[in-house]
Amino acid sequence: MEVVPVKLTSLDIRKQEFKRVFRGLDPDEVTAFLETVADAFEALNRERLQALDREAGMQEKVERYVQMETTLQEMLKTAQLAADDVRENART
Repeated sequence: MEVVPVKLTSLDIRKQEFKRVFRGLDPDEVTAFLETVADAFEALNRERLQALDREAGMQEKVERYVQMETTLQEMLKTAQLAADDVRENART
């Protein structure tokens, strides 16, 4: 899974400035909303990074299990060959 860097930061959101126009929006309300958005953005980014860490850990586990499966298959094949040899020797 490719990690796509987030180019927008919570600081960008907090520092965003807008031009003032006559009868424009309430600057305090805009600032309060941007703070809320920035906080939510930070929380989502933390969750995203934690999910990426968990995914990496799970991928490592999958790789270990694949190695274990290969080893078990080799052991089973060896055991089957040994059993075949025992049966063959028992016949003679």
